[in-house]
Amino acid sequence: MQSLIIAYTSFLEHCTKNYDIMKVKKLIQNSPIYTISQIGHSKTSRRKFTWFSISIMALLGCCYHMYGFFHQYFKYPVVVNLLMEKQEAIDFPAVMICNLNRMKLEYEMCLYNSSHLRKCIVRVAAFPLSLPERRSIHSCKTQFRGKQYKRSEALVKFLQQYSNLNSRERKMYGHHQYIIKSHLYNGKTYKFNVESWLSFQYGNCFTLKAKELHILKQWKASSAGYAGGLELVIEMEPDVYVPISHTIGARILIHNPNDTPDPETNGINIIPGYETDISLRQTIIRRLPAPYKDECVSYADNPSKQSQTHCMQDCIQEYNYKQCGCVEISLPAKTDRKKCNVTNATEVCCLDSVINNLAVQGIDCKCPLPCLTTYYNKEDHGKMAIKSIFSWREIQLKC
Repeated sequence: MQSLIIAYTSFLEHCTKNYDIMKVKKLIQNSPIYTISQIGHSKTSRRKFTWFSISIMALLGCCYHMYGFFHQYFKYPVVVNLLMEKQEAIDFPAVMICNLNRMKLEYEMCLYNSSHLRKCIVRVAAFPLSLPERRSIHSCKTQFRGKQYKRSEALVKFLQQYSNLNSRERKMYGHHQYIIKSHLYNGKTYKFNVESWLSFQYGNCFTLKAKELHILKQWKASSAGYAGGLELVIEMEPDVYVPISHTIGARILIHNPNDTPDPETNGINIIPGYETDISLRQTIIRRLPAPYKDECVSYADNPSKQSQTHCMQDCIQEYNYKQCGCVEISLPAKTDRKKCNVTNATEVCCLDSVINNLAVQGIDCKCPLPCLTTYYNKEDHGKMAIKSIFSWREIQLKC
């Protein structure tokens, strides 16, 4: 009797086990995951093993991508804060003035004759000439060159010679600080610091900014409109423009006083004979350094780079030197680098191909965004004619 009970109990356990197996098999066959369901429907062990292997590989791939996602997520946490600040007064930006003529006409002969700068300056200064009225109407240049004067060839020749000058010679050949005839801020006169900046394209540029504490407190913009702000009168000296300068005027750049100016990329051109009014809106963007995604840097802590733009220019020059054996004359470069000859077709074509390839294939330069960027968006740009007999020589600017 006891043996019958044991046998019956074993039979019930076997049935229950088979029922559980069938239930599990049915669940596998009805699985929404395709590879799992195929394991349940497969009739041979080989097919079951194949689908099982595929399932394991898919699971491992899914785990790998999940790991990569969470690794990136915790490595670069995303924090975005948009804060609108309303201030009664903000710091007034620095204003840079560049003459569209980079070099005075009186030094053009010294440039092409390779005369020494000091001898040229002494010769010009020692014998001041009173130019006859005839020269402004009829001269050798206008009479004999006329249609034969090819602007493109003259420009290439000028740029090649100008690139051979050092920074001291370029400063001496260009316009000087006294082109700024007067400057008022909120209707008052202040003694601002005028800093000189040498640009290859515009020559000497001059930046008005306030550094002293007693000036900084008053160098604030507390109201909108044309009643306040900075007012400048600029003498363009048009009678000393070299022939390649096709436009009389000034390049105006408004920027953060702590940023490195870049008049070639930014700024606006204004012409004499008008009072130009400019209203601005300031936008400040603050980014986060590593380990955040932007990985911004403070270029003020690295004088060799100066700004993101200069960093990119240095990088491009390295590409130029590596592929062409020389560098672009109009971009900053190391002093030991050979400058390309703009009259040499091979070197010019090589420089163009470098830029074209970088534009198509991308550029591998480690020049991240700055941690602090200040933009000045031009809101209004109005002009009004100046009623003056000297209006064609001067620019009045309000901002």
